[in-house]
Amino acid sequence: MAFGRKRKMTTQQIEELRERRKSGVLIKTLMADYNLSKASVYRYLDADDN
Repeated sequence: MAFGRKRKMTTQQIEELRERRKSGVLIKTLMADYNLSKASVYRYLDADDN
């Protein structure tokens, strides 16, 4: 059973976000591009795909 709000991003978008971060894109830039808060960006970077 899943709890909480549904993800705002698809699995493909999350992978893209992670790849962009690995290539040196700033968190601030990712926040603007994906319309996410800083906490959400870090959550997507750290989370395992469940």
